[in-house]
This record gives sequence, C-alpha cells and structure tokens, in this order.
Amino acid sequence: MSLTALKLANAGNPVSKFINSPKLPLYAATGLATLHFVLAFNITRLRIAIGKNTDALKPGTPFDFSRRTQLNVAEYTGSLLALLVFIQYKTDNGSELSRFGRFGALLSLFGSYIFTYGYSSQQTQGETPPLRVVGAVSRYIGFALMCIQL
Repeated sequence: MSLTALKLANAGNPVSKFINSPKLPLYAATGLATLHFVLAFNITRLRIAIGKNTDALKPGTPFDFSRRTQLNVAEYTGSLLALLVFIQYKTDNGSELSRFGRFGALLSLFGSYIFTYGYSSQQTQGETPPLRVVGAVSRYIGFALMCIQL
C-alpha cells in the first residue's frame, strides 16, 4: 500500500474508512438483512393495498415482479449472511480480511441492491433489464470471492 493511500485512509475519508474497516463483513450483512426486511415489508404493504383485487396478482404485473424480486433476494440472503457472519467471526479472532474478502462483501451487498432495482423495474415478462443481470452476476462473483477468503 502506498504512503498516499495510507494517509488517505487515516485522513477521515468515510469511504476509505468503510472499505478498510475490519467490520466490513458485518456492515455488509447488516445491509443485506435490511434489504431483505424492506422487501418483505413492501410485499406485505402491497398485499394490503391490493386487497381482494385478484387482477393485480396475475403474472406480469408490478406486484408479480416485486414479489419475485423479494423471493430471489430471500433465496440468496441466507447463505450470504451466513458467509459474511462467519468471515466476521474469523476476522474478530485474528484472521486478516483479504482484498478478496473485502471486494466480495462489497460486491454481494451492492450486487443485491442493483439486482433488486433491476428486477423491480422490469415491465414485461420477455424483457430482462441489464441491471438485473449486472446485479446477479455481481452477487455471484462476490460470493465466490468470499469463498476464496475462507
């Protein structure tokens, strides 16, 4: 690491402090859990707002894409959270958090948020928004990088 990078890290730059924090896996796990709960509450809110209107529940509706987004995020959140918490446990017990682990935690966190935005913005069944693909691939690469950290 260069002297300039070390000075920047110690200068109080919030982005550098976040990325170089030994608690980064815990922050990423908190961000993923927050996303999971927000999506679950959103589906509950939508179900209450829709009421007995069964036309709004059909495939291809905005509710359908929101529901499928929440299900997909829920599918991956459990394993990502377990991995992030285990990496944090190892870091707290003396293991060094490598660049792979840092980058993997960030990719899985931001990839999940990008995926959520991309999938939720989908308008029709046949179309796949680019952000959905970018988010999914980022999440997979982040998971792989965190496995290297182990």
